[in-house]
Amino acid sequence: MKKSLSLFAAGILFCACTSSPIVFKNPESLADNTHGFESTIEVSGVELTDTATLLTFKVQVFYQTFPPYMLSIQPEAVLSDMKGREYHALFIKGHNLGEFFSPTGADSTFTVGFEPMPKNTRIFDFIEGPNDDYFRIVGIHDSGYRIKSPSFSKKELKDLDNYRKNYFRKGAAVLRGTIKDYDSNHELADIPWPQG
Repeated sequence: MKKSLSLFAAGILFCACTSSPIVFKNPESLADNTHGFESTIEVSGVELTDTATLLTFKVQVFYQTFPPYMLSIQPEAVLSDMKGREYHALFIKGHNLGEFFSPTGADSTFTVGFEPMPKNTRIFDFIEGPNDDYFRIVGIHDSGYRIKSPSFSKKELKDLDNYRKNYFRKGAAVLRGTIKDYDSNHELADIPWPQG
């Protein structure tokens, strides 16, 4: 009896000392380069635990190809918070980082584990790597988190609209300078300035 009471008390103490994970109930993002004509990849789950930050990605493949559609998450992948700290990829469930795999079925999910971010993190970026064809999803946050509205002068708005229309490729993830007090700490797209 004493032994079972001791185990019960130890279990209660362990649960009290281990904080519960923070879960984003409805994750949203501000910009990405993961939506294309053949597939779309989005974050469908975020869990901040004491030992890892878990991102669940949902993949939708719009048509079957031969060979089948393949994707991978590179070992260089990081999460970047608003303070510029980076949290490196540790694992991908069921696969290896850098390994190409084919999503199964019309809809598929996979989970990537990163170094643990602080539990008070409310917005962050997923940066797979520096190349143009690497995945980038910026401004990942829970739908309940209110982001400050941008405030721009008329000239800034006109310049920004001009850049979007004339310089940025369709689907490029571009956030720099568009949200007040938000710094993604990464250059997400090079501006192909016109020559001459």
